[in-house]
Amino acid sequence: MKATVFVDVVDAWSYVGSVRFERAAAMYTILTGEPVEIGYRACRVPGAPTAEEVVAAARISAIELNVEEIVPADSTDAWRLLTWAMESGEAVQ
Repeated sequence: MKATVFVDVVDAWSYVGSVRFERAAAMYTILTGEPVEIGYRACRVPGAPTAEEVVAAARISAIELNVEEIVPADSTDAWRLLTWAMESGEAVQ
């Protein structure tokens, strides 16, 4: 099975959602024996929830999240770097 997840790599809420999805995909694979191939696509998340809401959602899912050390960044540049690393191969990564 193939799944595409749309995330903003600099958004904490997207991180929580992608970790939850990866866990659900792993559970699906365990239960059915069918692997899930996850692909990621870039998107911008408008109107992100507050830091308190993200931390609460992360805590429910047992995800460690430290919002005090988040550095604001442009997701476009982050996706460019990730795309370049993927295209360059594991040796460059």
